[in-house]
Amino acid sequence: MGKVFQVIGYKNSGKTTLVEELIQLLIEDGLRVATLKHHGHGGIPLGSTDSDRFSSAGAISSIVEGDGVIKLVAQKKNWALNELVQKQFILSSPDIILVEGWKNNEAYGKVVLLRGEADLPLLQLTNVRCAISIEKLELHKTGVPIFNRSDKKAYQTFIRKYIQESESEIHVSFNKRAD
Repeated sequence: MGKVFQVIGYKNSGKTTLVEELIQLLIEDGLRVATLKHHGHGGIPLGSTDSDRFSSAGAISSIVEGDGVIKLVAQKKNWALNELVQKQFILSSPDIILVEGWKNNEAYGKVVLLRGEADLPLLQLTNVRCAISIEKLELHKTGVPIFNRSDKKAYQTFIRKYIQESESEIHVSFNKRAD
């Protein structure tokens, strides 16, 4: 089916900028990239959103979710990340979906963006492959490599290699539900 990779971090950590970078990087590798974004600022995503930025960067499809509304538009009480991943694979058949947000323990590989030491607890999430920090931080006791945000080439190379070599193909099963 395809791969999924998450970009996690708190507000103003640089998630959207990194997703834009990764879209362009993966397109250079010949991949078809789609995105999912969690509208974490509250409310329904209206008007221009970061998903528009992702489309401009080259994503073949981009969905943003907030308060149970996805900007496509479809509505229900609550959207689970796995549900949205399924819909994105159906919608655009990408090679990879880049997910911005959803600080969760889904099985997808993750990069964590750190604004400083206060954000280190995010490294406890499942399947964190690396972290990128604005401040200089030492390798955390979890063994997760931490790159400095200014060392763009190093973290891009690491993420690109992880995505290329990852065996984490997502096989989505579709169950009929009477909602």
